[in-house]
Amino acid sequence: AVEPYYTCYTSYFGPCVDPSVQFINESDITFETHELRLTSDQEQRFRWIVGAFYMKNETAYDSQWSVPPINPGAAVRDDLYFETDQVRMDSETAFFGEFSYDITDQLTATVGLRDFDSETTLEGFVGTVSWPNCCFYFSDSRPPDNVNSKFEGSDNTFKVNIAYTLNDDVLIYGTVSEGYRPGGANRTEQVGATYDADFVTSYELGVKSTLSDGRIRLNAAMYTMDWDDMQLGFFNPDISKLGLVDNVGTAESQGFELDATWLATEQLEINMSYAYNKAELTEDYDRRNDGTPDAFTGQDLPFTPDTKWALTARYNFDWMGGDGYLMSNTTFTDSMYNGIFLNSREEMDSYTISQVSLGLARDQWTAELFASNVFDEEAELYINTDDIKRLVTVNRPRTIGFRFGMRFE
Repeated sequence: AVEPYYTCYTSYFGPCVDPSVQFINESDITFETHELRLTSDQEQRFRWIVGAFYMKNETAYDSQWSVPPINPGAAVRDDLYFETDQVRMDSETAFFGEFSYDITDQLTATVGLRDFDSETTLEGFVGTVSWPNCCFYFSDSRPPDNVNSKFEGSDNTFKVNIAYTLNDDVLIYGTVSEGYRPGGANRTEQVGATYDADFVTSYELGVKSTLSDGRIRLNAAMYTMDWDDMQLGFFNPDISKLGLVDNVGTAESQGFELDATWLATEQLEINMSYAYNKAELTEDYDRRNDGTPDAFTGQDLPFTPDTKWALTARYNFDWMGGDGYLMSNTTFTDSMYNGIFLNSREEMDSYTISQVSLGLARDQWTAELFASNVFDEEAELYINTDDIKRLVTVNRPRTIGFRFGMRFE
């Protein structure tokens, strides 16, 4: 049976909108960035880098959504029903410095500081121009501007690192550092015209090592990250027909990472990696401030699987006068949630994907026979529960193919 395709993103039209809906976007982007660095002699016991940074980004965009009248008798000017016509300006000025000192031949201390000022302005119009089967504006132009937002912020971040070289093959380090994302402005005001910068303080302890005369490389790290005013982008049609960003409060992420490379023989190399990460809110998120939280303390952050691992093996050999190889790769991604709103989020299943390939490189050409998603796993990459119709984005099914490449000199 053949079924029609429809986009279901709002109930106002009654039936879902058919593919005749048109979207036109015109954007004019100007990006300007400058950075100046002064660096000392990096071979000295005391080393430093200082600098200044400036960035300005201006984006003018006009996005128009047109719907041929569902009711042919409806008077809809040029079929245009929704428009976003705005100019966004982002700028940042920062001064930074990093200083390192070799306390001994084995122990090095590093401190860094960044001071910044950021500003975002957003001006223009967003909203309904005309509405099928409902109402419209008797005008040759859209309604007047209804967005005029401005965000200004300034702060500083720091970094402290201690590194100890145990011997020529082992380095142990500890780092405390801060990072940030600048605040900004939303295209509409349902959760606030602007949102604040968010900050993360990270504590990390790790080791980097080379063992067995260079045949094994082993790195490991454990960490804790504390977020303040964490930004979260989301789309919820019950709030707005546009994507929004809001500060959802505090959150914490704790975990560890391992990665290793083993040269088992002169021809066989095995790579392994494993990561565990537990990321969750540490306070309730109450968007309306009405005492009814949208998300609760202890709730997992979206798109943060608890575990991920990967295993790759590559066997190199001489073949037909060239360099041949046989390679396999398997990755695992744990289950995770698709959003933060407790009443609408959904858990996406874990999945394991495997690939194999047989290749040959000779002179100026390469050839490879490959099979991706060998076991034809159907992975849920994203579940969209915001539309009227539940939509699931999955990975590509099992694919078998051949690649050929030629290098011209």
